[in-house]
Amino acid sequence: MDMPVLNQITHFFDALSVAVVACDRDLKIQYLNSSAEDLLGVSRGSVSGSVLIDIIGKDDSRIESVIRKALKYERRYTLREYEYETLGQRMMFDITITPTLEKFDSFLIFELHRTDRLQRLARETEHLERQKSYRTIIRSVAHEIKNPLGGIRGAAQLLDAELVEPSQRECTAILIHEADRLTSMLDRFMGARRAPKQEWLNIHRVLEHVAKLLLTAGGDTVTVIRDYDPSLPKILGDDEQLTQVVLNIAKNAVEAQGGAGTIGFRTRSESSFTIDRKLHRQVLLIQIWDHGPGVPEDIADHIFDPTVGANPSGSGLGLSIAQELLQRQGGLVDLDEYKGNTCFRIYLPFPDGNSVDVRTIKVDEL
Repeated sequence: MDMPVLNQITHFFDALSVAVVACDRDLKIQYLNSSAEDLLGVSRGSVSGSVLIDIIGKDDSRIESVIRKALKYERRYTLREYEYETLGQRMMFDITITPTLEKFDSFLIFELHRTDRLQRLARETEHLERQKSYRTIIRSVAHEIKNPLGGIRGAAQLLDAELVEPSQRECTAILIHEADRLTSMLDRFMGARRAPKQEWLNIHRVLEHVAKLLLTAGGDTVTVIRDYDPSLPKILGDDEQLTQVVLNIAKNAVEAQGGAGTIGFRTRSESSFTIDRKLHRQVLLIQIWDHGPGVPEDIADHIFDPTVGANPSGSGLGLSIAQELLQRQGGLVDLDEYKGNTCFRIYLPFPDGNSVDVRTIKVDEL
């Protein structure tokens, strides 16, 4: 094949959003496009000539079975919901294998379609809608409770002014204190009311500030592991609110380990990521992981709902508030795993101005 034509074909495949890998009959990689490099976390130069099974099929015999069928019957087969892990990140995708044994020098073409993003998008939409409903109900109820509380506190103050006996005034002081405590609790249930500031900030400074707070409070009993990407640009966000988000999640992680243990902070970027139905060209990823016992399965899907929490002694507000603060800044937090550990992932869009409503694009572009 002429070199100009080959270069043109290569350019065409690199422009595809679908990951494509071409192997010879022995499954040695001859070519992979840019989307496949991004998906698998490898480069062409590092895997050219390597056996594909050694890269993606080490722990799953299903792919070998499908490849044998494709070769034997010379027809296309698809393997559904194949799990793959790279750089501590788990992914799921469908693999379509097309043999071209009588054309183009006998290649096997592998098309890799990510499906976990679609599942995450559906799950995220459900969770966000449920949380918005919860917050609306809670704020309405809290508002109705605060009105009589204000009356009780005012009446206690008037009564206190008329009392002389210290023992009696002690009772009114308790009434005022408890009314204030309940009002403060209701304010926390109602969530943040201040609009987030938009200022340029270095996310690593936020993480380091939280790490310092954890180490100061825990002393030698807490260990913080850092894995930062120093090339990440600054983001637009609210320093105070982001600090509260990270601190809430990190404190939960420490408490889950009995007040002592290991916390990990990791930063990276991700491309083509959807948050609340908007597709962003690039987002910041912050991973906060720990060596704790993990989140019980029966509450994992509701971990960010108000009053639900992995810590039995807590109110469950910490993670709910963290989610709300991030949503107000166009971000998101979800629960996942990192190298077998419990991991909370925070996503914040970089301000590139290129977000697109996901309802206006095709499924294959997600």
